[in-house]
Amino acid sequence: MAIPTVIHVGDDSCMRIPVLEITGLRVLRSGCAESEFRTVLGQADALAAVILSDEGSDLRRTLLQSGVVETVRDLCTAPLILFRTSNNFCDESKFDLVIPPLTPPMLWLPNLLGAIEVSDQIRGQFYEEDESVRPKVRAEISRAIREANRSFLNSVWRGKPPASASYQARIKTGT
Repeated sequence: MAIPTVIHVGDDSCMRIPVLEITGLRVLRSGCAESEFRTVLGQADALAAVILSDEGSDLRRTLLQSGVVETVRDLCTAPLILFRTSNNFCDESKFDLVIPPLTPPMLWLPNLLGAIEVSDQIRGQFYEEDESVRPKVRAEISRAIREANRSFLNSVWRGKPPASASYQARIKTGT
């Protein structure tokens, strides 16, 4: 089984990449240029998610206008996750999961791993290479992740964040 791969687009001054690597995920880094992203996408064997970070404080110019978001939507069904580090305007509906600024890893990691797990389950029901079903798969993944995120946030507010151990254990054992 291929190691699940995440592509991280943008800067990582918050040190999220090492946290992701500790869980057993393979993390590939990409700049914000669409051509660079396409090159890195070609290196991803088992793409689990695409993570974008707006740490450059100019989300609109660097990420949203680069074409990376559209490229992800056109070429794959992996969840598109945004780490916000600013309050710049952004149409969050373009993303499957948005992590607010200053969210600690103990809260965002279970949510992110849960989104990957939900996505894997849905993608397993379809043949992803069939471009005709890709929009349906993307829509179902987005819906399921948003629903899981609502449940996650409700449990956090009640003081009981769910564990991410099940997916993390599957990554480390290769099952």
